[in-house]
Amino acid sequence: MYLTLIFLPLIGSLIAGFCGLKLSSKGASYITIVCLSIATFLSCLIFYEVFFTESPCYVELVPWI
Repeated sequence: MYLTLIFLPLIGSLIAGFCGLKLSSKGASYITIVCLSIATFLSCLIFYEVFFTESPCYVELVPWI
């Protein structure tokens, strides 16, 4: 969930940037709005999990170190 929050806006911007002509301007804006809305929802869930339930969170970016 944490890495999805980081990469979702990047994926949305890449799709809108590279496929923008095929999707039209309206389609590209819908893709970016949906990706950012999901990222906002996930950030609210993460805030609730970390702040209110006080659960420690560890994100292992490179598992072999």
